[in-house]
Amino acid sequence: MGRWVGGSGRLGPTPPRPLCGRGHVVAPLAPPPGNSGSDAAAGAEVPGTEMASWSRDDGTYTVYRGTFDDEALRALHKRMRFFPIVFIDAARFIEDTDPRWDVYTLWRRASGCAAPKFVGYATCYRFAALPDSIRYRVSQFIILPPFQRAGHGLALLETIFDHARATDKIIEITVEDPAPAFVTLRDVADLKACLAAGYFKPDALGAPGAPLAKDTSDAIRAALKLTATQVARTYEAAK
Repeated sequence: MGRWVGGSGRLGPTPPRPLCGRGHVVAPLAPPPGNSGSDAAAGAEVPGTEMASWSRDDGTYTVYRGTFDDEALRALHKRMRFFPIVFIDAARFIEDTDPRWDVYTLWRRASGCAAPKFVGYATCYRFAALPDSIRYRVSQFIILPPFQRAGHGLALLETIFDHARATDKIIEITVEDPAPAFVTLRDVADLKACLAAGYFKPDALGAPGAPLAKDTSDAIRAALKLTATQVARTYEAAK
């Protein structure tokens, strides 16, 4: 399995600070096939299914999801996967012949520019859970340095969570070895989801240090597919 990776620095003797992953950083990714720069080939279709989009002053950002059954996505991933190996100690490839991987890619289309620019990506693995369910684990998560601290990481993560919650067979969302910065990002996403679902209203919060009632915790876990630990963290954050 891959580990959390991220980066917010430049290439060179000083490694970028990791966004996600203890001891793991990532350099800017290679361009998609068919282009020598950071833009996708003009007119080329981005692999996968469109999942979400949002607009900013610098263009429209769109998330696509696909699996390695898609040859175009597998070819794109082969270009992305080398950078962790080159710049991260002990990094390793994920198995791109395993159909249980979901790959989310994020792209920006600037006004007046036909070619989308690559912004980041995430990988998620579908673990079997008895009797016929899935535990969904977020494994790798990368936003390229020029696009960090603009809300795109949170929007990408919420897109992943929304898909998982809308998929009946998925019963729980987990994260593989998150670094502190990503823990915060995940907490924000989960707290927003809890508040939007009507949980943790001010008049329903217990006294400081008081645990969340088990029946409420179980209801949140079932509705939002959070782990018990994550429900407890989110409850404390709400207080």
